[in-house]
Parts: sequence; C-alpha cells; structure tokens
Amino acid sequence: MRADDSLSAEEVAQYLQIAKNSVYQMAKEGVISSYRIGRKLRFTLSDVHDYLNSTRRGDAVRAGRGAIAGVDDAAAAQQGHAACASSAFVQNTPWPGVSFSHGDTNSLCLNPEIASISNHPLVHSSYIVASDLRAADVIAARCSGEGLLTQRYRCSSYAALSALYAGSAHMAVTNLFDLKTNSYNVAYALRLVPGISLIIFRLYKRKVGFLYHQRSSGAFLSWGSLLKENVRLANRERGCGERILLDQRLRLLDARSSTIEGYAQEHFGEQSVSHLIEVGASDVAVAREALHTSASCLRFTPLQDEWIDMVVVKTEYTRPLIRLLRSLMSDAAFKNDMRALDEGNVDALGVILYES
Repeated sequence: MRADDSLSAEEVAQYLQIAKNSVYQMAKEGVISSYRIGRKLRFTLSDVHDYLNSTRRGDAVRAGRGAIAGVDDAAAAQQGHAACASSAFVQNTPWPGVSFSHGDTNSLCLNPEIASISNHPLVHSSYIVASDLRAADVIAARCSGEGLLTQRYRCSSYAALSALYAGSAHMAVTNLFDLKTNSYNVAYALRLVPGISLIIFRLYKRKVGFLYHQRSSGAFLSWGSLLKENVRLANRERGCGERILLDQRLRLLDARSSTIEGYAQEHFGEQSVSHLIEVGASDVAVAREALHTSASCLRFTPLQDEWIDMVVVKTEYTRPLIRLLRSLMSDAAFKNDMRALDEGNVDALGVILYES
C-alpha cells in the first residue's frame, strides 16, 4: 500500500483498532487529516502515520504505551478539546482527564503520562482493570454485572503492571514472556510492582507465532526466519506482549534488530499489523493464532504457548473484588467466555500462581 492510497473511515478504524465513529470525530476535530470525495470522507496512509507520530511526540496520548483509549490532557480539557488516541471524544466528561468512548461506558480513558492518579475519583468509586487484551473486557463486564462497577484502562501489558504500581489500576491482564525463567507474567509482576501485595490468577493458554500472507514467498517456520534477506516485519508497539516476546527471542538468537526491515516502525494494535500483511505492505508479524481467521488470505505458524494471567492488588478496598474473582474462576459461564476468546485452553483457569 502506497502512502497516498485512499482509505475509508472504516479502514482507518480497523488499522487503528478503534470505532469508526471515533475516526469521524478525530477528523472533525482536525486530529487526523482527511479529505472528501463527494460526500465520502477519505484518508491517506500517510495521514494515519502522521497521526500516530504525533501521539509519540506527545501531541496526543501515546497509544499502546499508555492507552489505546484516549484522554484529554489538562490544557485540552480546559479548552473543551479532547485528544484521544482511539476513542470517540466526549466533551463535558464527569471528571477532568477522563473520557469514555461512545457506546462503551466501561472503557476508561486515562492519561498514561500521569505518574499516578491514585487520588482520582474513579479509582475510589469503581475498580479499574488495565490491559489491551480482550479478556479484560469479559472481566469488566462480569464484575460490573455482579454489582462491582469495573472500568477498562486500555494499555499495553507492561503499562498495565506499571499502572498497578502507580495506583492507577486495581488489576491487570497480561501476556508478558520472561526469557530468563521461560515463563509468563509472574516475573514481570514482581519486578514492576515491588513492595505491593498481589494475587495472580491464571486465565488461559493460547498459541502465539507468525502471521503471514498465503502468497508469502518465504516459509516462516522459526524465529530465525526473521533474519532472512528482504523479510518485511510489521512490528507491534513497545510494551505489548507480542513485542516483548519478539525482542527476547531476537536476543536469544544474538540478532541485531536493526537488520530486520520494518522493526523500527511501531504499529499500534494487532489489527494494524494484520492489515499491513493483508495488503502486502509487510510479510510477517508476531500475533496470536486466532487472528489469522480474520481474513482468508492469512496463515499462521505456531511458535509457542502464551499464558494470559490476571494480577490483582491486595488491599482492603479490593477484598470484595478478589472474593468475586475467586468465585468467577469456578463459574462455568465465565470459563466458557474465556475459552471463546481465542479458542484457548482453560484447564488451568483459576490456579493461583502467586500470592503475597
């Protein structure tokens, strides 16, 4: 795909992994450039990349490192303007620095640049689950349905654990691989949330590996396949589980990431890398297995099992939450919900990996 190719609002929404209405609002506010052909709104790929680059400079929220859902900064909030990375903008929100995406009041938008929001009203009036994984949506919905209002803070797994330490969230759903221990999540939780009492629940297991186009001329069978000449990688943002897994596997190969075409360019969200492969702009990406079913042209090579786990801060405030979560782990409907997310293996659902 060329940088000047025309994209519809729906295609931009898929690329950024956001709602189509959010794209229209971003265009209306001038946050992302657009043009019209007749009555139809159009964008170019370079417009989208310019928008993503602006988020990295701090002109908008850092999607992926902080929040896939966006947030007003203090100055913008005072002027009534929203600067959201991936949610539709809502003026006159109930609390400064917080906005909700249209049709999704459980999608909490918090500024990732704030070191700590532990005194924020929402932190003390509801529970906050931080994650970019879909399991967090199920957990938020089930907890809210049981009477414990639970909001979603959309961010990478690494940022989710940092949010626990900063007091910005009460629980995190993560998929972080640790090469030294050859395990998931616990080692990161202990490093990134030191000195805080935690309980870590196992959720489910899924496959992670290479996503590529069926027309790909090269076979992507092992991590070393990335080192072949002319392989174009669609790389995810720093902090997400797929990126951390890739970086550690390259380290194990003693490989220089600078030699891999596309490594230096970050793409936010799994749908963005999937789209790049579909249209032939990239050859391969690290992704979960179920993603290849989104298009008939995509193929998948499994490389390892990936564990999705939930880390919860233990305080007096979270005691009712932990009690509910323990009961959910033995609930048949909740188990089916977890299994359905990625056709995952839920045999170990509810196992306590760590408690302090």
